[in-house]
Amino acid sequence: MIKIFRYELKKLLFNRFFAALMIVTLCYGYMLLRGSVILGIANTAPFSPWSFGFYLSSLLPMLAAILLFFIAHLSSKQEKMTQSLTSAAPVPPGLYRFVRCGAIFTGVFLMSAVCCLLGYIFLGSLFRLENIPVGEWLLPGLMVLVPALLFTAGLGMVVGMWRGWAVYGVIGVVLLSAFLPLPNWALLIPTAFFMDYPKTLGVLDPAFSIPSSMAAGRFVYCVLGILLMAGSLRLRTQTSLVKSKRLRQ
Repeated sequence: MIKIFRYELKKLLFNRFFAALMIVTLCYGYMLLRGSVILGIANTAPFSPWSFGFYLSSLLPMLAAILLFFIAHLSSKQEKMTQSLTSAAPVPPGLYRFVRCGAIFTGVFLMSAVCCLLGYIFLGSLFRLENIPVGEWLLPGLMVLVPALLFTAGLGMVVGMWRGWAVYGVIGVVLLSAFLPLPNWALLIPTAFFMDYPKTLGVLDPAFSIPSSMAAGRFVYCVLGILLMAGSLRLRTQTSLVKSKRLRQ
């Protein structure tokens, strides 16, 4: 399974379309850094964890859309033509698809890491690298990326089992969720949290903190994402077993 994962990840990372999407994402990230982030978010410093969290939250809709796009591609006609070959492999089809989705998730997460590196280089060139609190960026980075990407991947995998084209509808829902007036704990894309919550603390450039309700909401998204992935693997395996029994009969 590790060899299959490495092969799928390598194939994704060296895909021209993936490279083009990464360039577009980095260009958008650079525009954010030069525009909103360099001014500071909610009366905080440009290199504060709050500004960094806002930066990643603003990139998150694009990253989630890229993740869902490649998951949807697994159900394309071109991919279905290769199923006759992959079905002959000594790996259950459900597990094979799960590994491929895992490679896509890893590839998009690596793209996110490159965006983080862009922010570090850009802000470091302006405010000196020793002034950039990289360690303090870790918590907002994980809080923004992991729950949203896990949940998005799980939802895409489940919907993709039903109809591949329906995953594109999930992209629309994810993008729309960024503009809905939801409470902070329910935000899949927490841009509004980084824009509004620091102002409620009553301190100029406050230390980064996460309210318990927000932490609980991010945890729930992580759990839901994992459950959706596990459910997708189980349903795909059961469906494959039913089809193989019918063929034998």
